Amino acid sequence: QTAPLPYETISSGSWTSTSTWLHGDVWDITDLNKTKEWSIVHIKNNTEITGSHSSLGLLIDSGVTLTVHGDHQVNNSWYLELNGTLDLEGDSQLVQGVRSDLVTSSTGKVLRRQEGTSNAFRYNYWSSPVGALGATTLSDNNASINNSNNSAFNLNMLEDASGNNWTFTSGYTGNNSISTYWLYTYKNGLKYWDWAQIGPSSNIAPGVGYTQKGTGVSGSTQQYIFEGKPNNGTIKIAVSDKGGSGSVPDVSKTEYLVGNPYASALDIYQFIEDNEGVIDGTVSVWQQWAGNTHYLSEYEGGYAQISKLGSIRAYQFEGITGSTNGSQDGTIVPTRYMPVGQGFMVEVVANGVLEFNNGQRVFIKESDADGSEYAGSVFSKASSIKSEKPEETGMQKLRLTLTSVTGPKTHRELLLGFSDYTSDGYDYGYDAKCTDNNNNDLLLDLEGENMSMQAYGLISKEKEIPLNFKSSGRNSFEIGLSDQLNIPADQAIYLRDSYTNTYFDLTQGEAYSFTSDQGKFNTRFAIVFQSKAETLAVNEAQAESNYMYYENTSKTFYVKKLTSQVKNLAVINMQGQRVIELEHVEQTRLANGLVLSNVSTGAYVICLRTDANQVLTKKIVVK
Repeated sequence: QTAPLPYETISSGSWTSTSTWLHGDVWDITDLNKTKEWSIVHIKNNTEITGSHSSLGLLIDSGVTLTVHGDHQVNNSWYLELNGTLDLEGDSQLVQGVRSDLVTSSTGKVLRRQEGTSNAFRYNYWSSPVGALGATTLSDNNASINNSNNSAFNLNMLEDASGNNWTFTSGYTGNNSISTYWLYTYKNGLKYWDWAQIGPSSNIAPGVGYTQKGTGVSGSTQQYIFEGKPNNGTIKIAVSDKGGSGSVPDVSKTEYLVGNPYASALDIYQFIEDNEGVIDGTVSVWQQWAGNTHYLSEYEGGYAQISKLGSIRAYQFEGITGSTNGSQDGTIVPTRYMPVGQGFMVEVVANGVLEFNNGQRVFIKESDADGSEYAGSVFSKASSIKSEKPEETGMQKLRLTLTSVTGPKTHRELLLGFSDYTSDGYDYGYDAKCTDNNNNDLLLDLEGENMSMQAYGLISKEKEIPLNFKSSGRNSFEIGLSDQLNIPADQAIYLRDSYTNTYFDLTQGEAYSFTSDQGKFNTRFAIVFQSKAETLAVNEAQAESNYMYYENTSKTFYVKKLTSQVKNLAVINMQGQRVIELEHVEQTRLANGLVLSNVSTGAYVICLRTDANQVLTKKIVVK
């Protein structure tokens, strides 16, 4: 019988050589190399691959190595028996599907390399794709329960680029060694003091992340080899929301350092979907882009954010509570795909179980990264900046920026998305809270919460996006659009400044310049999608329908027939100054009349913002 059932090797050599295979001269070896996904392949001799391969079954015998050169994938959909070694060179990856089970002998293992920063003063956040060696029996790796065939990892298993075990030092700074002083996990942490120190022999469960500083060797990167039994299937981590409701750093914001547990890239969007109700729907990736110090106050680094809406580069981290100084210095644009070994932070919002599974595994190469949010995977180690190219998606997106001109250095980036599958309310996985407490800032507003990323329903002329702004003193700023995606060329996009009664066209490539006094100004700015003339026409019609009028004799302002509460009312003079500002004004109070005392004669604009984010304006003349 010469039918390849299964395909078997008979001698060491190249995967593409007919002499490597039993009856390789009878059947077409090139067909197998073109990824016959139904194939079962038995590797009985040392074999080398220079391309990707998919199979139904793959068996590697004891004492035998299957080496994957370059940046390719070994994809298995049903059964992987690993008695020997699968050596994944470069950015090669092992992808096991949602029905793929792994069986290993006591020596079955994979080798997977990853590069981190070599700088002995800078952190990488890691997660191991392997655990300790050990024989396993056939079981359902993808059941709803934790796959018990996976095993814990410890840093004594870690090897250098030559395959030698690392040496460790208790000193602060490694010199071709790993400093144990900076090895930490962060599990259900609430405060800075919840970082837990670990040692080289500490067991780290699959999916749990850990921190480590560089080894101090020359060059910008250091290669590590993870050698062990590959993690597979369902991985669950118990989490608890110690802080309760709210997301105040050091008070109520509970976080957990986790990481990609597989020898393949991880689709973070699918991870977010699979963990709804347990995490807040965003992940944070640490990057340290500069600095040569062990003093926390002098670190030059911060956390980039990723949601299903997109990603935002990191801001300079300050202090022990996780606040930032408003300076966006991060150089890495993280993508939706986490590379092998990458650790990341999640915010825990409820007691429960965090889950990784094979449905989140994908083959995405780091070399495909081009600075966009969808291409390639990015391991947080590099310092070279990537341009923020738009990704291919049907959602319409705007990237809004605030930049300081005078005063403290400030740069805030906001990401807005619009689609028919998101709403103007809270959309899990798309909206990202901002817990920074900067003295100069511009943020999106969602029911009183500050947001850095937010999705909305489709763009319409009536839609208004409120912005929360604050200034530490008399400083000058610019607000502009840095990027648009899937927005029609004729779409009107204006920044409305209620203080100056200005509508600034953001589509012309220029930024809006302004000066602000110290304070919080949560009703000054909004993004609108129609011109001033169109807005005034609509507002006048709405004002008429709501019977907005002013009686000079009694100095009383009336609003009848309102259908929602007013969360802010401002009386603005012709110089843009707010002479009266009220919060949460009851409908009945407006219907019965609001007395405007101590208002000088002259023309004014009364601006009302309702709980439905509808803005009504009425021009009055006080005599």
